[in-house]
Amino acid sequence: MIKIAIAIQKGGSGKTTTVYNVAAELAAAGKRVLALDLDAQATLTNYANVSVNNSMAAVFDGRRTLQEIITTTDSGFDLAPGSIDLTMSELTLTARIGRENVLKKALQSIDTLYDIAIIDTPPALGLLTINSLAAADYVLSTLQPQAADIWSLQLFLQTIAQVKDEINPGLKFVGVILTFYDGRLKLHQQAINEISAAGIRIIGTIARSVRIAEAAGEYKALRDYDPRNPQNEAYQRIAKEVSLWQ
Repeated sequence: MIKIAIAIQKGGSGKTTTVYNVAAELAAAGKRVLALDLDAQATLTNYANVSVNNSMAAVFDGRRTLQEIITTTDSGFDLAPGSIDLTMSELTLTARIGRENVLKKALQSIDTLYDIAIIDTPPALGLLTINSLAAADYVLSTLQPQAADIWSLQLFLQTIAQVKDEINPGLKFVGVILTFYDGRLKLHQQAINEISAAGIRIIGTIARSVRIAEAAGEYKALRDYDPRNPQNEAYQRIAKEVSLWQ
């Protein structure tokens, strides 16, 4: 099983929507996919319209195994749900020995059950995000093509380098997915040029689309809500790219 963390320490980058739709595309392509919601806002879990009895918080505090909390979504992939209880996980992990590797060990226990695990991380550099980076083989960032997001990415790359040096030397930063993209805007073109000039690979671009938001409101992946939408093809291309990393 390959583990992919979708992470950046900034909200509003389209991270959760990307996780959901890419996971759905991978599942439709026949991959055994597990998505993990590590955000206390539980947006990914709400998107999947999943009722939560035990969330990832129960895994972090040792009350449940990862396999015990997993549920299957209507979009064909499995989900380890999040909940507001994850706010306490940040606190309880600080006193735990080996706190950076709790998620890594949990994923090792189900390694043969899935082909791909995609981790939706919180928009902050706390212990839950560090756990994700410690467990992951690859890390992808989603960002809007604008200055604030590029600055956040620059800071995040420093965190990735530190995690590689001290915790997970095998971690690979593979690039970015640009969201809310509008090719007509000079600002967005400038952002692409700046990202490319920095040697950062752009894995895909997702244009601003009301249909994506509508799909989320109906608790559906875009492929199920509007399969002819051009952004559905963009998610398919990203999923195909990700599947080649195995």
